[in-house]
Amino acid sequence: MKMKVNKSTIPSGSLTKNYLPTDYSDVYACVTDSGKEMSPDDIMVSFWTDFPRWINTLFKLRNFLVKLVGLKGAENDNVKELEECIRTGKTYDFVSVPAKSANETVLLLSDRHLDAYLSVYIEHQTISVITLVKFKNKLGRAYFFVIRPFHGLIAKSLLKRAVKRNCFVFLSHNYINYDTKSTGAFCAKPHGSFTYRRRAHRIVQFFICPQAWRRFFAAH
Repeated sequence: MKMKVNKSTIPSGSLTKNYLPTDYSDVYACVTDSGKEMSPDDIMVSFWTDFPRWINTLFKLRNFLVKLVGLKGAENDNVKELEECIRTGKTYDFVSVPAKSANETVLLLSDRHLDAYLSVYIEHQTISVITLVKFKNKLGRAYFFVIRPFHGLIAKSLLKRAVKRNCFVFLSHNYINYDTKSTGAFCAKPHGSFTYRRRAHRIVQFFICPQAWRRFFAAH
């Protein structure tokens, strides 16, 4: 699935406007034609629990370095508790959910040096990730100055990854039939009309059907 993430502006209906003005803000948005109605909670959960290796390494380095200057790191890396926080509005460590609606979920990451709001806002097929930062003192400003060059790259990468992950779940549920009688394994059988039907069928079939493996290796 080809997907382009671009810089954008805060949507007019976003709950984050209640937290303006701020010291820093940005918005990244993408448009998906997957046909699935994704919820902001689903995207937010994927955003925070499904890191590529290089981003995971950066976060580990960040957590080590911030302790040296008195900032909070992710002490308890509990994915289930974090997901529960996002979906139910509970507080997890220094993460809370100050606002939520049917098409938006807002997280607040707060410590004594800065407050960072991260929002996932969905309108039609456009998915936006909004970041707002408020500094509480000079240390918070210095900290964000250091991480700012990486922030945009990470936000765009995680947004694209989260959307693709949720689209793949949709494809899996809609284009896989469990045909154990004829093959003894899960085999993909596409049905219905969909832009990526053939491509999804071939990809999923290759990875989960032994027959596809045999045909591939026989041809090569």
